[in-house]
Amino acid sequence: MNFASETNLLVAAIALLASSLLTAGARRVAVHVGVLDQPDQSRKLHRDPTPLMGGIAIYASLLVTTLIASLLPAPAALLASLPSGALPMLLVSGGLFCALGLYDDIRPMPPWRKLACQFVAALPFAVWGQKVAWIEFLGFDLALGAIIGAAFTALWLVACANTINLIDGLDGLAGTVGLIACVGIAAVADIRLFPGVAAIALIVAGSLTGFLCHNLPPARIFLGDSGSLLIGFLIGALSIEASLKTAAGFAMTVPVILVSIPAFDTGMAILRRRLTGRGIGEGDRGHIHHRLQERGLTRLQTLIVIAALCGAMTTMTVLCASYHADTLCVGLCLTLLGLLIVGRVFGHYETLLFLRKAQRVGQVLVNGSTLFGPRPLRTPATWPAAVELVRPYGVTRLEMIRFDARTGSILDDRSWADLNALPATWEFRVSSRTLERQRLTLLAFGDQRLSAAAELVQLFALLDECCRGWAAIGGPPADPIIPATTLSRPIPRPRLLPADPAPEPSRRVA
Repeated sequence: MNFASETNLLVAAIALLASSLLTAGARRVAVHVGVLDQPDQSRKLHRDPTPLMGGIAIYASLLVTTLIASLLPAPAALLASLPSGALPMLLVSGGLFCALGLYDDIRPMPPWRKLACQFVAALPFAVWGQKVAWIEFLGFDLALGAIIGAAFTALWLVACANTINLIDGLDGLAGTVGLIACVGIAAVADIRLFPGVAAIALIVAGSLTGFLCHNLPPARIFLGDSGSLLIGFLIGALSIEASLKTAAGFAMTVPVILVSIPAFDTGMAILRRRLTGRGIGEGDRGHIHHRLQERGLTRLQTLIVIAALCGAMTTMTVLCASYHADTLCVGLCLTLLGLLIVGRVFGHYETLLFLRKAQRVGQVLVNGSTLFGPRPLRTPATWPAAVELVRPYGVTRLEMIRFDARTGSILDDRSWADLNALPATWEFRVSSRTLERQRLTLLAFGDQRLSAAAELVQLFALLDECCRGWAAIGGPPADPIIPATTLSRPIPRPRLLPADPAPEPSRRVA
């Protein structure tokens, strides 16, 4: 069976025509009811409010074309070859994803509630549609069972939906990525003798082509979440159907390579936001299409470059399905992604962030390890050395006071401050007893957000080490004392952490 047969081309053409007409109608309806994407001059840089009901048109086209195909003898025979319940549950879950996205377009939902609703939307297909009892990847098999298999299927569908949702930030991008993926799925399904899956994939491809007639730069209508979530779900569901080895076995190599470019972008977005202290659901301008435009490419040129990358990955999936060269194709896929990082096209910044964070975590683990006995103190030799140690952690003011708890007199008082720093927003306070009822206290102030627990632990360890080391020898060694810096403006003192039981004398910080 040739996936480019007359029957398949017929249903694809019907889907294209239906989608083009329905998208034109959706534009008018969206303007009439006010479902528009408003520009904000930060992330949404389009000039005018743009309709957001492209996903509704694509889903309606899918329904109409499937209904027409079921009434024609040849297409109906192809659809009948699908597993029992797969097509109805595909349409039900697809409708739920589309409805969820439309609701989010109108009334934005909190990220975690939206994610929970996506799992609910995936359940009809995961439980009553296509069941996955075991998975295979690069020759390794893993049995899942009915319950875990349904949970894995739902997770895969939600992951694919969000992958396309996150990449949808450029006119025509999500639609083009979905179109290329669906053509690849149709080819793989034809190679593995799943004609019904190939027919549905081409219906989706035709629907996306009709929508792209209105969505290519400059776009006259946007997908919205209703469209991006729907496309991602359809790619995930059809990739399962096209990659079955037996009635319930899912060969993951082909679909993983197929969605590797949008998945790579999504993975880097999650990594970037986590390592910079942002929420995963918080938008930014660090996606692959943003990076390419920063290099001087126009919106159309950016779309062509990403389409070429997705086309290369789709070619690999077809070769993988044809010649069963899973390891070779995965290696080629990883090589291409590595070239994007090494060539600083995309992913270089995120990789550097990850390596720096891994280095800091490793230092914390090594410095805090007690495997070889107590760790000896490495107290800074001088006060300036201590300042240089803590500055990389965002410290903008460091103070030390050593006083006699019996008399309340200050024995040593040192202070350093960055004159260009913003008002302090956090403080660390560490105290330790010295000889003869003396107490040494270190106070560190900062105006930068510590972006990971590893940095917080490392900073506390450094301050604690300085405090305990100097307390053990009765104060810092003699060195050219830096006088308390005369500040050009007052710095408001933030709320201190709970004080130690021993009282400290009040004093004025210069």
